[in-house]
Formats: sequence, structure tokens, C-alpha cells
Amino acid sequence: MRQFASYKENQLSKRRVQYPKEFKLSVISCWRDANAKGVSKYAVAERLRISEKMLRKWIAKESDTLIQRNEQQKGTTGRVASLPQMKDYLHEQFLKLRV
Repeated sequence: MRQFASYKENQLSKRRVQYPKEFKLSVISCWRDANAKGVSKYAVAERLRISEKMLRKWIAKESDTLIQRNEQQKGTTGRVASLPQMKDYLHEQFLKLRV
């Protein structure tokens, strides 16, 4: 956890901090170790300077975090097309015009 100690301090100018996959997984690992000793989520979150709600979310979404690419911060890759047929049609038209 020491390697990430200054991560949040470097991000103070931003309103919302996005943490990398490695940080989230190390926090979950730290929580597991502390939980085995009877330490609460609140105490772990306070020690790591994150909210308890954030820790709960990371624990719940651990499987999603594991499949993220390294250095990826968001859990999603973008929006899904709401009209897939239109997306396919526009892509075909694009390819025709590109040639």
C-alpha cells in the first residue's frame, strides 16, 4: 500500500479520483487480511483514506476488476449502441465511402 500512498495526494486538484486496478486489488487484499483479524471495513477504509462505501463497492465488483486491463481505471469500456442495426448500417456506409 505504501507505493500508492501519494496517489490520492497527487490527485487533489480533481474532484473525483479514479483509482487503477492494482490499487483496488491491493485494497481488497488488505481488507481480507484485516477482516481475518476482526477489523471492520470502516477501520480499513479510514486507514487507507477512502470511503467505506467505495470499499464495499470494490469488494462487490472484485470479479469485474480482475478482468480489467492493467492501468485501466474505469470498469466499463463505453456505451453500447442503443440501435445496433443502425450502427451496422452506418458502419457499412462508412466502409463503402472509405474505399
